Amino acid sequence: MTRRAPQEPTRDFKPSHRLRDDAALYAPSLGCGGCPDFATCGGLHTDAGVFDCNDFCSCQDRATCDSVCRNKPEQSFERYVEIGGFELESTPRVDTVAIPELPSVIPLIGHKYSRKTVLNESVVAVPLYELFHMRSGQPHFRTRAELAARFRILETATVVASRVDRDAKLEAWWAFTVSGARILPTCVI
Repeated sequence: MTRRAPQEPTRDFKPSHRLRDDAALYAPSLGCGGCPDFATCGGLHTDAGVFDCNDFCSCQDRATCDSVCRNKPEQSFERYVEIGGFELESTPRVDTVAIPELPSVIPLIGHKYSRKTVLNESVVAVPLYELFHMRSGQPHFRTRAELAARFRILETATVVASRVDRDAKLEAWWAFTVSGARILPTCVI
C-alpha cells in the first residue's frame, strides 16, 4: 500500500459513496449543531460516521496541509473573506445559455471520404478532435465554408461537436488555455 503525502488527509472513507450527503436518508452529524456555520450549511448527513467537518481534516503535517479547515483559523478566515462568505447570495449570476432545438438522432460524420456528394442534413455531429489541432488548440477551419468542404456537409448545417472518444484524444483538449482561461469547445456551431 502506498503512503499518503503529508498534506493529504489520513482518514479514508471507503467506500466513497458513504460520504454522499442526503438529509432524507441520514441523521445530521452530532457535532454540527454547535457550528457557527450550521444555519448556512445545514450540517452533514452521511453514512460515513463523521462527527463534523473537522473529521475531514486529519493531515499528518498541518504545516504542509493545503486543505482549508477550522484547524488553521487564519487561513480559514482568509478563504472565507476571499469567497465572500458561505451564503449563495454573494455568488455572481450568469445569463442562462439557450439550449438549441436539436433532433433526437444526429448523424456523426467522421470524414468525407465515403461520400461523393454533399450530405443533405440540417444537423450533423463531428468529433471534437477533428475541429481543433490537439497539440496547439488552434482550429482546423477559419470559415464555415472550409468546415463544410472538409466534411462535405451543407454550409448552413448546424454542427454539434462530439466529445465522445478515446480518453487520450480528449484529455489533451483540457490542457489548452488562452491568457490563463480555459478554452471551452463550442458545442453547437
